[in-house]
Amino acid sequence: MNRSLALVAIVNAATSKKVQLKNKKLSSGRKRVTCGSSRQESFQTTLKRPLGLILQPQNDDKGAYVADISPRSHAADCGIISVGDIIDAIEINNVALTGCSGVYFDDIISFISTQKSVQVKLTFSRPETFSIESEDMASYWEKKRNERLNSPAVLRRTVGVQPEDIRISKSGPLGEGSFGTVFRGTWKERDVVLKCAKRNVYGATELLDAELELNEAVHKLAKGSCARFFGCCEIDQRQEGQIYNGTLPAGLWLMWEYCGSVTLGEALRKPETLETITRKAYNLSQSTTECEMIKLVLRSILKNLESLHSVGIVHRDIKPDNIVFSEEGGVVFIDLGAAAQCLGVPKNYVPGEGPADPRYCSADDIYLLPSTAPQPTADNLSELWEIYQPGKFDMFSVGIVMLQLCFPYLRDSERLLTFKNEVARHRYDLSEWRTHDRVVVSSSCRGEALLDAAQGAGWALATALLTPKREDRISALDAISHSFFD
Repeated sequence: MNRSLALVAIVNAATSKKVQLKNKKLSSGRKRVTCGSSRQESFQTTLKRPLGLILQPQNDDKGAYVADISPRSHAADCGIISVGDIIDAIEINNVALTGCSGVYFDDIISFISTQKSVQVKLTFSRPETFSIESEDMASYWEKKRNERLNSPAVLRRTVGVQPEDIRISKSGPLGEGSFGTVFRGTWKERDVVLKCAKRNVYGATELLDAELELNEAVHKLAKGSCARFFGCCEIDQRQEGQIYNGTLPAGLWLMWEYCGSVTLGEALRKPETLETITRKAYNLSQSTTECEMIKLVLRSILKNLESLHSVGIVHRDIKPDNIVFSEEGGVVFIDLGAAAQCLGVPKNYVPGEGPADPRYCSADDIYLLPSTAPQPTADNLSELWEIYQPGKFDMFSVGIVMLQLCFPYLRDSERLLTFKNEVARHRYDLSEWRTHDRVVVSSSCRGEALLDAAQGAGWALATALLTPKREDRISALDAISHSFFD
């Protein structure tokens, strides 16, 4: 199991490790700690939850060491834990897990998560020496942490966004991800969406910080491609409210305009909803055909991506559940938690594997920069963008979404994975796959007819999107002008 510091070892106490690994392939490129032959004498400390530790496995997915420490957390306040310290034992509720260096990392996290006591007793040892093999995601987050620690402790608030103007819905969350919880609310008589980090997930705060930076960049550079971002509001414990009375609890809150409640994923699961919501989003007449609606949705997705890619931003998690039908028309992207800014001021942009949903990416293309690429600097960003073309990571995802729009049977996750295995076996030659492996589709299938039209222009576009070699894959700009849309 490969992992990225930005996403892994940040475990939801209520979520099974197996579910997480199925839903999100997480990355390598991690900071590998090589211990010296001897260690300092071990030390113990007891922390309250949330601990404020971000952990990573040592070697071969066993053991755990401290990869990062959240600022202003219990771990930071105790003052004796350092990045690189190795966990030797854990005791919770008088139940001990010892010899942690020989215990699988997932089992360590599961033990911490499932024990309910607020107090966690930890035994650490500190390597006499440790080395970092390469500048990678771990060093990126270490740098971000140091920047926060050395900055004045001020509450982050977007100009004009005050907590007294925000009311949060008392009806509970709209939804939950691995690291954050989303609520409906109002702000100055506007309907908004609010997001906070999960308190029982290690490192979720850091991920929300990164999402804040990416949303600010998109709001400035690529308006209209994603849900409109209103800003953030951070609240300390002395001024916190409670959800039950409609006020915001302590922590950092991100806020977007409420643009609609139906995602493309939800619509694909209910074909009648897909037709209804598409007609409404694009103000279409009853004479508009299903094929025309598919083209409209796909073209909107490509135009939004072209807007992002033109300023060097890669979404990195394009899938139906992250595409929302906007009440103002068309579709917009949501969830920039995995996104990266590759030009200008780079964010979440380092060599090595990164976060990727295995259903919507190529198995051999789960990085923006390969591990052999140089570190991004102010002087080489344009060169790296030209050589490695990170924006085309998103285009494979669009190819999968396109086929799901055309073929209902590919909307099932298991059948989609079967398709990916089949088409990979045929070297991503969709013509060969159609001949040998595809599920038998009725000749009256409108999706099939759409791809066959204009001498197979739809199949040609799908093939160009699913091309395994990134340098040969079509860009968003070229896809918009493809003959399929004529």
